[in-house]
Amino acid sequence: MRSEKLTEAGKQEWYYADGQNPVGPFTEQEIKDFYTSGKLQDNSLIYQDGSKDWIPFKDSSLKMEEVASEIEEKAVDEEVVEPVDDSEDLKNNETEASDSSKWYYAKGNQPVGPNTEEEIIALYQIGRLDENSQVYQEGKDNWVTLNESDIKLSTKNVDTQNESNNQVADDWYYAENGQSVGPFSEEQMRQFLRTNKIYGETYVYKKGLPDWIPLKQSELFDGFTYAVQPEQPKPQVVAEKPNNTNRNLLIVLIILVILLGGCGVGYAIYQNNKQHEYEIAKIKEEKAQIEKEKEEEKLKKEQAEAEKEQAQQDAQRAHEDAAIAKSRSNTKIVTVPRKSSGSSSSHSDSGTPMTANYDVNVRSAPSKDATQVDYIYSGTTVNIIKTVQNGNETWGQIGDDRWVCINDGNLTIIS
Repeated sequence: MRSEKLTEAGKQEWYYADGQNPVGPFTEQEIKDFYTSGKLQDNSLIYQDGSKDWIPFKDSSLKMEEVASEIEEKAVDEEVVEPVDDSEDLKNNETEASDSSKWYYAKGNQPVGPNTEEEIIALYQIGRLDENSQVYQEGKDNWVTLNESDIKLSTKNVDTQNESNNQVADDWYYAENGQSVGPFSEEQMRQFLRTNKIYGETYVYKKGLPDWIPLKQSELFDGFTYAVQPEQPKPQVVAEKPNNTNRNLLIVLIILVILLGGCGVGYAIYQNNKQHEYEIAKIKEEKAQIEKEKEEEKLKKEQAEAEKEQAQQDAQRAHEDAAIAKSRSNTKIVTVPRKSSGSSSSHSDSGTPMTANYDVNVRSAPSKDATQVDYIYSGTTVNIIKTVQNGNETWGQIGDDRWVCINDGNLTIIS
């Protein structure tokens, strides 16, 4: 047996996660050495070939074995106290520590200890103790079973009748490898949560929900940290994990049918699963129809807003066109003989027809600071009555209190 354990421990079947990447394989002892040296921490993710998933080191069998070994070594060094049935003498020993921190467990007819509550829980989790193991806490009167003690185990039995009642009332399911597993009662689901069989991110469903939701968004989640998967992203598995779920489920169903003496139970299970699948499909179909109607309503609203905006633009354009037409209709084109070539820069004559090279503002005085009273468009011919010079700007009068800039020194505006 010893040699078999050594051979098994020497297998290179362990991996640890470095960010998103798996590193390995390593032997069991190498992984333990990494933890001892500080290269791995309690929350470091590790994986063993054949395991279901990656888990933190602190929740692995390696950590539990290490704690158990420390407990066993300490128990060997402790002086063996009186037999199990002599509790009074046992309570008088080891007075240097507080009573509530000292626990003993029975190994054969001998008590082993003292141990802390955490050490007793560790021995229970790795199978060294079970719920019927006899334990004793200093300060108490009698030995009791572990299940009857004040120690809070993570997997204590749940009352069968309550489980049955809750199951009928709730019918919870959880998703595993894309498959629906259940139904289970609410208390069973909480038990799975406490033992990390399922996590806050696991998808769950019960009748009445519109769709599958993460457990942490359901009424099952109580917010404790044990129900949350590690923040470090789960790395890719190096070796493909064997998938025996369907095979094992088939074996269980066959045995169940044989034990109950017929195929009626198997058919009932099949019908229940089909009904559940039908209800889920119906819910998804209704949800898809609602989404489709919302999308159609959104498109109609967007189309109506686009039509309204187009109508506003058309009205604005029509208004602008009307204003332009009105302005052009008010522009008078006067054709008179051109002034003589000998005229001065400031004069008054019968007028000179000139054509605007650009759209020009008409102002109330020969200055760009004067009030704009009108404008003329490029290509329009106007009658220049007289011209005046304002700095490097040449202004022409086209009517009473109506002036246009002919030339600004750098650009000929009207010629």
